[in-house]
Amino acid sequence: MKTKFMKNKPAVLGIGNALVDILMNIPDNEILEQLGLAPGSMTLVDESEAVLILDKTKNISRDMASGGSSANTIHGLAALGLPAGFIGSVGQDALAGVFRSSMEEAGCRLFLQ
Repeated sequence: MKTKFMKNKPAVLGIGNALVDILMNIPDNEILEQLGLAPGSMTLVDESEAVLILDKTKNISRDMASGGSSANTIHGLAALGLPAGFIGSVGQDALAGVFRSSMEEAGCRLFLQ
């Protein structure tokens, strides 16, 4: 679904970090305790922490979606049909593709560097 920006119709433009959320349903707290993570939490991690977490959870299914406060807001507004755009910066890896696809499927207009 593509939402077009139209004259005389309110639109929202967000600027923020283009993050990708990796969502997993962990069967028990053992892995979380090993990693020092709280149950039910969201943790922003750097690359080395991400590699460790992904290795420890390699046998657990996961979903990925665009993330970040501004991006989540814009995604939600676009999904509701309001013309909405997002300004951010992405790399050239698979996660950038996940972010782009997730936002575009909601109808967001993207301005990515």
